[in-house]
Amino acid sequence: MGGLQCCQSQTASTAEEIPIEQNDSNGVQLDGQGPPQTTVAGSPALVSDDQIFSDIDDAELKIFSSAFETFDPVEGLVGFDHMLLRAYICEHTCITEDSLDIILFQQEEGEGAQPALSLPAFSGIMRSFAIHDREMAQGWATISDGSDSVASPDARTGLVMMASDESVEVSEQQMDRMLNGVMAAAGPVVGREEWCTYAVHVARCLRAMRLR
Repeated sequence: MGGLQCCQSQTASTAEEIPIEQNDSNGVQLDGQGPPQTTVAGSPALVSDDQIFSDIDDAELKIFSSAFETFDPVEGLVGFDHMLLRAYICEHTCITEDSLDIILFQQEEGEGAQPALSLPAFSGIMRSFAIHDREMAQGWATISDGSDSVASPDARTGLVMMASDESVEVSEQQMDRMLNGVMAAAGPVVGREEWCTYAVHVARCLRAMRLR
């Protein structure tokens, strides 16, 4: 997938805020530096903590469905050139603007002249690229000291540290509830692959809490 190094198939780093100077024809604010920023994030309180922690797939579907409707789909499809669609994906996944078209064309649907994306394909992209591989590698290196596995409490600590770097405030109670669910099946020792699966789940939960 070219130079893209996101965690795909297990399913975000949020784009930095930049000065706003003008709007494009779709109403997206631009400054000429990288992808346009968007605050499209579904309806307020669209999903609860309980929904996010108990069924992240369903919680994300509600959030992504609400966002998708703001892209003005025609017969259930949104063109690849829709600026709000592109901005939303780049802002709320680890996909860069340079790599976006590669990902989109792998999900192309419709038989018209304009390449387009459906809600299921859009949701799949959002889920598959919730966190960058580099973030997980750094998180694992911090807790493992070169080992192939760590004690379960250390694995949990690593997830807490990773979560603290995200742009969403999480209370101690919310963190405990989230990690209790994410690590419900964890044994006394956690391997790297298992920890990365937990990290993807945590990243998706945190993003849902930010976008709801």
